[in-house]
Amino acid sequence: MQDPVNACSDSNILAIWALASHGWEKFLPPGHKVPNQGRMKHLQSLDRYSLMKLVPLHLDGLGVLIQMRGGLDQITTDGISGLIS
Repeated sequence: MQDPVNACSDSNILAIWALASHGWEKFLPPGHKVPNQGRMKHLQSLDRYSLMKLVPLHLDGLGVLIQMRGGLDQITTDGISGLIS
């Protein structure tokens, strides 16, 4: 954070997102079935993200970095802002 330009780089924002979304999966009782969401339920691992517990500490840091950067629309690497939003 001493160098704001480097701290807010696309690669650092992606790294913090990876840390924030690397929480444990929510406990599902045995036999629990996820509702059928059609053929595209595994698209971009959306089914996995819905079961994740996000790490609040890293989410807070991610928010700070994005604010320092000037918002999601300032991220230039394809796919990162869509993944975060």
